[in-house]
Amino acid sequence: MSAQDQPTLADDAPRCPQCGYIMLGLSVPRCPECAATFTWEAARRAGSGPRIAFERCTGAGRLRGLLETWVQVVFVPWVFARQAVGGFGLRHAVVFLAICLLGPAIGCIRAPWQMNLAWGLTALLYIAIQTPLLAALERFPGGLDAVERDHLPMPSGLRFWLGISCYTSAVMLTEWYYGPPPLLLRDLAGVLWKSQRTLVFSELFSWQLAAIVCWTQLAVWCLAMGCVFAARIRGPRMPERRRLLLSCAIGLLSLVLYAAVVEHIGMNLYRWLDELF
Repeated sequence: MSAQDQPTLADDAPRCPQCGYIMLGLSVPRCPECAATFTWEAARRAGSGPRIAFERCTGAGRLRGLLETWVQVVFVPWVFARQAVGGFGLRHAVVFLAICLLGPAIGCIRAPWQMNLAWGLTALLYIAIQTPLLAALERFPGGLDAVERDHLPMPSGLRFWLGISCYTSAVMLTEWYYGPPPLLLRDLAGVLWKSQRTLVFSELFSWQLAAIVCWTQLAVWCLAMGCVFAARIRGPRMPERRRLLLSCAIGLLSLVLYAAVVEHIGMNLYRWLDELF
């Protein structure tokens, strides 16, 4: 490693991205506290302080930070993506997810509580499935830069995508009125391949206001996931066209995975709760 790649006192104090240990005075990018390995750039990002408004604001300003972060995720996800790759606190991300789950909770007023409980549990299970999948995909050739991939341990990727899954759940706060988008994999396949079989939620593929709102929610969420992935794999060796294609693929993959989880987990959870109570 060249001398210019190592941190200096002029930089923000670099920290271990895994445990936060201050790395000043060390010559190799390996944490003596937790033994994690990483790049100096990742250590500088971890030491630059929180960039996400929800984590940056304290006290009475936390509500303003919550609103600012929600607006960024929903309306300008590329801005949120640039902030997120600079580092964030997983604890804050989980708190943000808990607040976003209030959307389905408030929806209990208009829908059976079993449906809203099933959706909340389905969302958590979706995050548990999506997190390791994205952490694995970013490590494939064509994803993270080879140097970054070699120095970034798998647990760091899991932690990153778990936090991102929590923050990109911001769209759930908009589900309090119309509920979550009832997109099933069988319905999506039936429309794409123009199958003659009956759609379970045919109203989702109409021009009704509820359908437009649901597709807008899905589009906003997929765009946020794609923007974060694009920012995550950005590097000098990554062509812009490939980065765009990969981010679009991640957005589409998220949509298909969502439809599969809703159909095979969410629907069964709702039936089980409805029969139980």
